[in-house]
Amino acid sequence: MIKLTELHQGPAAYSEKTKKNISTYELREVYVNPEYVVCVKENKALQNKAKAGALIEGLHPGVSCTQVVMHCPDHSTTNITVLGSPNQIVEDIMAT
Repeated sequence: MIKLTELHQGPAAYSEKTKKNISTYELREVYVNPEYVVCVKENKALQNKAKAGALIEGLHPGVSCTQVVMHCPDHSTTNITVLGSPNQIVEDIMAT
């Protein structure tokens, strides 16, 4: 198992000011079985939000966000977004 930091999208709230739903984000630790990882790719949308300072207060604007796709026992997949570049995540996976 490897420990990663997930950028988790919390509940959205409607903003009367902008007339849009505003998403909230939080960080949490997750443990991933590297044998179930099938794909690792950049998440540019969240990286751009981080650059704009729209994710989490105090989060470095240059942070890399990576989407990790994992195989589930029921033959479906699940996706999580973690902090770190795709290269960093792959290196962590290969080191186990």
